Amino acid sequence: MNHIFTAIISRELEPALQKELRQLGLQHVVAEQGAVRFRGDYKSGLRAALWSRLASRILLRLHRFPCRDATDLYEGVQEVNWKEHLSPHGTLWIDFVGHSKTIRHSNFAAQRVKDAIVDQIRTPQGIRPSIQKQNPDLRLQVHLRNSVATINIDLCGDPLHLRSPNKQVLDAPLKETLAAAMLHLSDWKQYYKEGKPFYDPMCGSGTLLIEAAHMVMNRAPNLARTNWAFQRWKQHDPKPWKKLIEEADDLQKPLPSDLLFGADINPQAISYTKQNLAYHQLDIPLQRGSFFQLPPPITTPGLLIANPPYGERLEVGSDLAIFYKNLSDQLKIHYLGWNAHILSTNDCARFIALKSARKKPIFNGTLKCRLLHYPIRSAPPVRFRPNS
Repeated sequence: MNHIFTAIISRELEPALQKELRQLGLQHVVAEQGAVRFRGDYKSGLRAALWSRLASRILLRLHRFPCRDATDLYEGVQEVNWKEHLSPHGTLWIDFVGHSKTIRHSNFAAQRVKDAIVDQIRTPQGIRPSIQKQNPDLRLQVHLRNSVATINIDLCGDPLHLRSPNKQVLDAPLKETLAAAMLHLSDWKQYYKEGKPFYDPMCGSGTLLIEAAHMVMNRAPNLARTNWAFQRWKQHDPKPWKKLIEEADDLQKPLPSDLLFGADINPQAISYTKQNLAYHQLDIPLQRGSFFQLPPPITTPGLLIANPPYGERLEVGSDLAIFYKNLSDQLKIHYLGWNAHILSTNDCARFIALKSARKKPIFNGTLKCRLLHYPIRSAPPVRFRPNS
């Protein structure tokens, strides 16, 4: 059976996800605002859930209908045969997104969707599905826009950036999906194909390092994940999923040595990174120290990606200009021939004393940032040269 799927993505990253899904062999891939739509059989949706490094959710479209008011919503939901998807003893959760002139509150709309489903399934003995937010048997997303409602089955459950359980994180951690997007936009794939190294000098909990390593290893980003919403769906067929897992296991490659390096000034960050690397059985050299004092980890120029502190994350707000000036000088003097990509807000980026080759808008949660590409010259500026 051919389905319509929707992969959810942060704003500004739709083209990157469109490219990724096409590279996965998916068909009829079309970018929309905050999402990318594609078509295929059930296995295609599972493939996207397993292999997409960028998407936050994969949704399977179940039904679409005109919806002008709450009555239309109730009646449209009842057009689906819900007994095919959920048992009377099952559990259900509904996320409602959108509004109209007559449907203004998402909680009310979700309640109407729930009523339509349970009224249809309720047995003569009064047994009906119950609402359960954590690990329900059926998780739905209902989207209302321009008087059209779309019912989707959420195949994932927890967002796809939650790749590994019990991950050790610092405050304001970088999401795995955002880290993968930064690597994609920085063309990390081309660097490692040429044997050029990757360095994260402000590695935090190690998210960029782990994502970079898994790209090199051709490891499916969600291979370690065991809790999926689709596994509890009444129509789930386990055979294609089992096949996808077997294929993903066979496609993995070992991680070359002397390719990835990390550092951080915070000893807690180094401790957390070591634990997170150990969980993924990754051996990546780490150094504790300031970026301004540590030398490059390897003499071969490569790719440096950093997520330095923004204004609100610096201990002293007045040090903002000094911090970014020192960062610029460090790159110009010690990272000759490297390509640096810095994630920063506009307020902080204006203090970087380097000329950017590209500025890519990107959202870190709700915070609008830019991923700035700085190709570093192979010779230092005249004022930094000996005897100048």
